[in-house]
Amino acid sequence: MTSRWVAVAAFAVAPAAGAQELVTALATVKVSTTTGEKPQSKLWFHAGHWWAVLPSGSVSPPGTWLWRLEPTNKWTPVLRIAPVTSTRADAKSFGDVVHVFLWSSAPQLVSLEHRRGGFQRGAAGTLPGRETATIDVDSTGRLWLATESGANVDVLYSDPPYSAFAGPVVLANDIAADDITAVTALPDGTVGILWSNQNTQRFGFRIHADGTDPAAWLPDESPASESALHVGHGLADDHLHLAVAADATLYAAVKTSYDTAGFPQVALLVRRPTGRWDDLYEVDGTGTRGVVLLNEAAGIVRVVYTSATGSGNIVYRD
Repeated sequence: MTSRWVAVAAFAVAPAAGAQELVTALATVKVSTTTGEKPQSKLWFHAGHWWAVLPSGSVSPPGTWLWRLEPTNKWTPVLRIAPVTSTRADAKSFGDVVHVFLWSSAPQLVSLEHRRGGFQRGAAGTLPGRETATIDVDSTGRLWLATESGANVDVLYSDPPYSAFAGPVVLANDIAADDITAVTALPDGTVGILWSNQNTQRFGFRIHADGTDPAAWLPDESPASESALHVGHGLADDHLHLAVAADATLYAAVKTSYDTAGFPQVALLVRRPTGRWDDLYEVDGTGTRGVVLLNEAAGIVRVVYTSATGSGNIVYRD
């Protein structure tokens, strides 16, 4: 397996108008597999430290480890979560507890609890094999997992202690094999699932009200479909990343399949608290693997992306 180096850096965005932004260079971490998928998140801040979940074959013993960023700007492996070195993690932090979905040939969910200055491994549950998945927890404490299986957009769910999952609930059954999904809990008491559908050349989105029947989902909202153009392979590509504002506005960094000069390739979808989707916002005519970040205090929405497919600088647009 090819080893790769990952440099994890943090932007410190000052809220004052005209203030300079600081970029801190951090030591690299030698990982044993690529760190996709695009909707997943592997970093969080808690108890004065940044934490990450990354696989490495260069640590003894090899496996998927919890890493802590030290004041020296170096990453220290502090807890082995799993023996597998091919995992791709999606971590969701809730105070002293972090739920980590580990995608590999044997997917599992692991809960970590922060005690006495460090995290300890807690409950774990296994899942059927999927391409990839993301997780979130709604206002009732129910954990939702969005994934894809063949042509299906699947949702599984679990209640504490999250040792077993029920489902799947199928939200769509016509996506391409290359399409992906992303789940997010909204602060208005709902959960939303966004997915790409390269067969229909559209994105899809459905909402579930917390506490209702797990199979009861509202119809597909077809985000920004009024902006869809008959160009290239259409509006949708399998790149998604979500962020949610305090008022339940949803932001999604996406990639299109227009693949034609003069048309947006990296773009932003915006869903208002009323359920209305804005027209598509162009971010750049080139680029890939966008991530959306919010700084609500400064009124900034930032899309960070790679400037070219396969290589290029990491750039951003506010």
